[in-house]
Amino acid sequence: TQIDAKGYYPGNDKLDWYGGLPAEVDSPLFELIQTPTSNGIIVVEAAGNGGWDLVAFVPFAAPHWTKDSGAIMVASVDAPPGRSGYSRRASSNYGSRINCFAWGDQIYTPYDLSGPQQYVAGFADTSGASAIIAGAALSVQGYAKANLNRTLSPAEMRMVLSDPSTGTLSANATMANPNADSIGVMPDLRKIIGNL
Repeated sequence: TQIDAKGYYPGNDKLDWYGGLPAEVDSPLFELIQTPTSNGIIVVEAAGNGGWDLVAFVPFAAPHWTKDSGAIMVASVDAPPGRSGYSRRASSNYGSRINCFAWGDQIYTPYDLSGPQQYVAGFADTSGASAIIAGAALSVQGYAKANLNRTLSPAEMRMVLSDPSTGTLSANATMANPNADSIGVMPDLRKIIGNL
């Protein structure tokens, strides 16, 4: 889910409406996200598809924006990767608040379960990417529960899924600067399971 919100952005001095922002820009939605994460429930949140630098955006009357909701925020990349690696989709928001990324293109998914084999290949952007990361989080949590005899907290899961040593770097990132593209890393389940 993404929302529209009033705020300020560099180059536009006046208060204006901006679209494609993450849900937690809105104060009540921030609380709806923070409540479960502070009670041990993992929340995966789409970064939104406005193409905004979330660090530069200043929402109007939203002092909570500088706080941490505890959610895992997900950006999207073009897929399949080109020779230069995974590049942020132009529509995906970015910034230091982003924890990880996944494909935001060519996602094949169930579309209409009322008929036989109803699938669509056009699921995209941060909605598609966050669904992929939610699946990764479920896989990691299932492994932790079965093999570690406990579940990971929201903070632990976010740390695991955004760890550059167990993730795939974006196009311009290096191990010295893993967040060069301001979209985090793409979790690699094989490496994560091996590391756990």
